[in-house]
Amino acid sequence: MREKIVFFVLGAVLATIAYTIGDLETLTAEDEITELDHLNVNRITVKDGIVVGDIGKKSIMIMATNESALITLFGGEMPPNRDSVNNNIGNAPAIELSVKDSGALIRAASHSQRPEATTVITVANIEGNKFDSGLVLKDSNGT
Repeated sequence: MREKIVFFVLGAVLATIAYTIGDLETLTAEDEITELDHLNVNRITVKDGIVVGDIGKKSIMIMATNESALITLFGGEMPPNRDSVNNNIGNAPAIELSVKDSGALIRAASHSQRPEATTVITVANIEGNKFDSGLVLKDSNGT
């Protein structure tokens, strides 16, 4: 009986050590960023979105969901905190291209918070039977 207890305790210690070593590898890899000078792939699938650009440079954001696809080109520089890209680049011009089942939209604006000038081109299926197109040109004096 004593041998069984000793083997049980040794097995538990060995399993704990193996688990800890295996878990350390994933913990250190979570926040690791690997920079490559050149990467050539035939196909890549990204579940959420891609941001092209680096801190202090212009950027492009590409996102897709089940409902829509979106490409945004930002005229501002990428902030250090990428979680709030839309809010931090809001003072520079931006172009947005988006598409849903019911239509497509191209929007250019002087900035995102309170744009002084905006242009919107749309193709939409509002009534459910045919697509209509629209064009809106607007500047700060209301014309």
